[in-house]
Amino acid sequence: MTSYEMLPHQKFAIQIDLRESDTRLLVFGSKWGIEYLSEVDTWHMDGTFKTRPLSFRQLYIIHGYRNGYMIPTVYALTSDKSGKTYEQILKTIIEQANKYNIVVEPKRAVSDFEQAIFNALSNIFPNRKISGCFFHYSQKSSINWSRGAIGLALIPLNIVIETWANIMSEYTSDDSAATTFNDYLTDTCVDDDAIFQSFIWNIHDLIITGQPRTNNHVEDFHNRLKQHFGVHPYIYEFIEALKEENEYNHTRYTESFMQTVKRKKVHNNCDNKFKEYFKRYENGTLSGTDLAIKCGKCVNTAKLPLSL
Repeated sequence: MTSYEMLPHQKFAIQIDLRESDTRLLVFGSKWGIEYLSEVDTWHMDGTFKTRPLSFRQLYIIHGYRNGYMIPTVYALTSDKSGKTYEQILKTIIEQANKYNIVVEPKRAVSDFEQAIFNALSNIFPNRKISGCFFHYSQKSSINWSRGAIGLALIPLNIVIETWANIMSEYTSDDSAATTFNDYLTDTCVDDDAIFQSFIWNIHDLIITGQPRTNNHVEDFHNRLKQHFGVHPYIYEFIEALKEENEYNHTRYTESFMQTVKRKKVHNNCDNKFKEYFKRYENGTLSGTDLAIKCGKCVNTAKLPLSL
């Protein structure tokens, strides 16, 4: 273990340097960050590559969300993207939390569609809900897919399979590429034994409860990192920049207790449309297929600001 000196009131509770054969893992996190993770219901997790020192493969960051504030809490420089590495990051958080008698048990974790992190989360937090980032889902599918396919992520979970079958039957164009994509999506996302089962990427309940359904707050933070850290900094430059970033986010952590960030009007309008469609479906004036198509039409990820 190697220790790095931090600002007096902002010393990292986690400052771990783990080496094993060809792999290396550096983890940083403050006590206030651990406390924050224990206080929020949802963790948002994502990796970035341009701000990593070149001796590492990625910078992986765990954020917590409260009152409109998406705040980074734990930073991990990893030399690979394996499930074992992700599990070690989560175990490190739990071990350090235990030292302070803090319990960290997220109700939900949101990440991009990466099987290794899904497996790690399932192993460490087996009873917690795992969600794929809707922005990544819709980008992945919209290339060769209709509005109805995107809408599958927004409709009630229990009608996804039936609705997708109807969409394929009624709206698939008569060409081999469309059929190939339908088969791919069914096997990958829709079937009961799909690689990414529908409970991972369906975010209907997040719309109902008003929770963030993407990691785009996180993407905004990555853009800030690029400006602050530069591209592929040396490790000592990275640590110095991390000190300042940690101080900045401690201030935001304090603010998150006292005020709420107002959502943008475009997102509120979109949510209001969703809820109107949901009511029409519930009272029988809108079919599941039409519900998916209308919800998919409402979402245009190419034009929405990156803070849904």
